[in-house]
Amino acid sequence: MKRAADAGYEHAVYTRAMTRAIFCCDGQYFAGIQENRFRG
Repeated sequence: MKRAADAGYEHAVYTRAMTRAIFCCDGQYFAGIQENRFRG
């Protein structure tokens, strides 16, 4: 039971971090990631 709770917590933290990264600085950070990924 504890492992399921830990997994849910980690997912929530990761989702929040990604959401903050996407909307930080008017989305410039996320746009930079997408450009680098597709140029590779």
